[in-house]
Amino acid sequence: MGRDRHQIAHPIQRLGRWDHDAFVPVTRDSVEATAVHVFVHGWGRGLSGPMKEAGGFMYVWDERATTPEGARFDRWFAPLAEAITSADPEAVVLVYSWVDESATPMNALSAIRSQLRTTVNGQRLAVALERALSDGDHRIHLLGYSHGAKVATIAATLLEPAPAQLTILDSPESALPVLGGALNDLTGYLRVLASGRADDVTFVDNYVSEYGMRYGERAGLGAVVDTVLDPGTFPLERAGTGHSYAWAWYVESAEQLDRGVGFAWSPLVGDPATPMATQLRQLRPRPDALPHPLALEPAPYVRTGGVAERVGTRLRNVADQTRTLETDGGSATAWALFWRRKGDLLAPATVHWISGPDDATLRIIANRTERARTVKGWTDGPDQRVNVPLGGALNGPMVVQVVLESSEPAAVEMARAAAVYSMMLPGGAEMRTWLRPMLLTMVGVSLAGAVSLALRRGRRR
Repeated sequence: MGRDRHQIAHPIQRLGRWDHDAFVPVTRDSVEATAVHVFVHGWGRGLSGPMKEAGGFMYVWDERATTPEGARFDRWFAPLAEAITSADPEAVVLVYSWVDESATPMNALSAIRSQLRTTVNGQRLAVALERALSDGDHRIHLLGYSHGAKVATIAATLLEPAPAQLTILDSPESALPVLGGALNDLTGYLRVLASGRADDVTFVDNYVSEYGMRYGERAGLGAVVDTVLDPGTFPLERAGTGHSYAWAWYVESAEQLDRGVGFAWSPLVGDPATPMATQLRQLRPRPDALPHPLALEPAPYVRTGGVAERVGTRLRNVADQTRTLETDGGSATAWALFWRRKGDLLAPATVHWISGPDDATLRIIANRTERARTVKGWTDGPDQRVNVPLGGALNGPMVVQVVLESSEPAAVEMARAAAVYSMMLPGGAEMRTWLRPMLLTMVGVSLAGAVSLALRRGRRR
């Protein structure tokens, strides 16, 4: 499947299907299974060199997708796919590859380049699945690791109907990703999903091993099942780092379904196990028993209720205002000002293509960050829906840039967001939890600098 990146015309071409030996191309309407599991990889740290040698594009399962240290980014795909298909031979396992855009040098500060491509790839994944799935009933399980967790979460908010399950593996949410520009900040996106264990909602399970956080203690997310993992106390041979431990642990849970945890909770499993609590951790070692990585116990440190029970959803309507963008070939731009209120999560808008080639592209950029993209050829008809994610943006004015790009003459009519999906939040709660780790880090750095300066002055005297 080694194709030049310029041949990747449609998001479906980023999907690979596991055939028990390798990942093979996915064609339109070819996925007929009821149970469909979709893996999404994360930041391609250290792959910028191999990507350049490959001519700018390769798939994450390509043997060339190997870091200078010899690490492969698909090393968990095959064992997890085999475990899933052993439990359900009729299930289909897909992998979504966006490594051409997540690949960076080894420098940790370059992670922001991967983060900036998560939103558009979440939209591409949703489009790819809508095209790949045949008519009929499908139960979809999206599984995202690291930055791939954001790709999977955004896709989950766009799919209709919503997926049966969303699995999050150590999404970067702690103070270090904040300072490095790699923060996923999934809380706002997760509130768009109705989560829980019922048939008509999405089961969201989240695994924290190094940079993740517990979402279930956040307002409105009490149904999320959080499992806190401890790589130091319960090491796994296949886990190279604390960050990758979450994925390695999930693979172990799929290979040992009789333990009744992790993958065994999936609603796509024939007789799924039920989590003993929504907040879990690995069972603390005891003198009379050897510790087992898959043994869990309720976590006593999380409280739910209170403000979470008072949270309500709302839909804010605004007047439709259509505007036509035209280009003779090249790009055309329109500007607007959008005021984001506290709790605004998603702005749905409609696009009507008047003319243009299939590769004509419409991009929506807010405060210099691309938040939505659609391509004329992604659907069969002239009308498309675009959901603009607002999570993570600060409250207040957002400068919105709508850009039409086409190699040939094209015209598109776009209506202003007809509604904004929002949620009332307790005043200041989210900002405090986001700022606290960053402020503590800043205070620590300042104190260290002051002590160092005092010591230098003392030596000079």
